[in-house]
Amino acid sequence: MGNKWALLIGILVLAFLAAAASASTTMQSGEHPVRLKAGTFYPARGEEPAVAPGLALAGYEPGQRGYYIVQFGGPVHESWKADVTAAGGELLEYIPEYAFKVRMNPAQAARVASQPSVAWVGLFQPAYKLAPELLGDARGVYRVRVEQGVDAGQATAAIARSGARVLERRGNLLLVGAEGDQLTAIAGILDVAWIERFVLPEKHNEYGAGQIVGANTANAAGYNGSTQTAAVSDTGIGGGTAATAHRDIPASRVTAIYNWSGAAGGCFTSVVDDG
Repeated sequence: MGNKWALLIGILVLAFLAAAASASTTMQSGEHPVRLKAGTFYPARGEEPAVAPGLALAGYEPGQRGYYIVQFGGPVHESWKADVTAAGGELLEYIPEYAFKVRMNPAQAARVASQPSVAWVGLFQPAYKLAPELLGDARGVYRVRVEQGVDAGQATAAIARSGARVLERRGNLLLVGAEGDQLTAIAGILDVAWIERFVLPEKHNEYGAGQIVGANTANAAGYNGSTQTAAVSDTGIGGGTAATAHRDIPASRVTAIYNWSGAAGGCFTSVVDDG
């Protein structure tokens, strides 16, 4: 009886290993799309988005760190990411499906491509940095993002040399005025990550309550808060009087102000009663 059980267990183990091997082969086939704003393509089928003239990159010089797309064979394991890092790659951001934008040099890219977990490694083309609606633009104001972990000053200087005007810089975000043909040059700057049309921010908060918390429904039922009093215990009332309150709190709306001095203890070693 013991031999029969051992045989049965052996058969089950072999079946499990065969299924796992089959699943692994399917996973490593790389039959997964890469989804970019520039287009969706299947690397395993030899597909890549069409690239406009002047926006294609042939490769990098030996030792030059550039930008690649690394697609894994399936749902990403932390150990796979660690293998890319160990090979010298720097993972920057996730790209659907099962891919990352990675900064590395050609030799490191070759080592990464040889890893069993990796299905495909390809260049992150300058064309992928442009929002599709920008192609054909004559001129405009654009928001340009410089890649993380680099000197944004160098990229800013390179953008200025293209003839475009850098209107504002906040960290790695730039506001740039450019002619349409200058966008190609800006996309070709190594450490530029993304270019999109600048749109003035529009405030929607005054409508949020009606859309989100159902205030319109409450108002329609006769509930408008006119008889309610809201009490706030904070230090933001200004000078402690209705007249010196915050400018968004009209004195006419303040019915009373109270002071609770509190007592030392807990996270406070001392309390000062400021009145």
